[in-house]
Amino acid sequence: MKSIAFFALSLVATAAMATGSVNVAKINITGTSDQTASVNGGYVKNTAQQQSYANQNVASNKGRIDIDGTSKQTATLENAHVTNTAQSAGDVAVQNLASNVGNVEVTKFFTLKGNSEQNVNVNNASVTNEANSSSNNCSGPNCADAALAYQNLSSNMGEINILGKSTQNSTVTGSSTVSNLAQGNNTVAVQNMSSNYGNIQLYGTWQLYILEKMVGTDFLLRGCLKIK
Repeated sequence: MKSIAFFALSLVATAAMATGSVNVAKINITGTSDQTASVNGGYVKNTAQQQSYANQNVASNKGRIDIDGTSKQTATLENAHVTNTAQSAGDVAVQNLASNVGNVEVTKFFTLKGNSEQNVNVNNASVTNEANSSSNNCSGPNCADAALAYQNLSSNMGEINILGKSTQNSTVTGSSTVSNLAQGNNTVAVQNMSSNYGNIQLYGTWQLYILEKMVGTDFLLRGCLKIK
């Protein structure tokens, strides 16, 4: 169980890379980015099977994300089915809806005022996250690994540094169901709604003021903008 937890945390720390074979993109938003995805009466499915990695992004950013301007992400699900499944040991399934995954920084310093707004609206829909190794359909060197399923709705996951404004909303109405299931040996299922998950640094106005008084403006500028 300790090895499963360690592996899960390792995935969070390197969320944008996941399997280690995926290149990390850098996304710098200085203007206005508006991402909207609407699903009415349809299916949104992300499935990893046979020791594989599956990643699905809906109105989301993945990689290294620096938000100096305005980023608005909205996913609306009406009469829809959204599923994220890791079906056997060694599988990794990551599904993001109106979320940022990787190294996320929302900046605020004088004229730089980052604003991140994330909204997920679920109406008469089902949202399911499942890690299931009970089928035992695994053969090969990865069978000892965990089945990992990560599902993020209006959330940030990974290395998160918020100095600006971050607003996260998840609304579930009507006959909707939201479920998170880990079944079988070596399974980890993590479901985040309007959440920050990983290594989180959150600074308010008062904290910024204290930092400036303690260490000086130059150090604060370097910290906010990651200038080395």
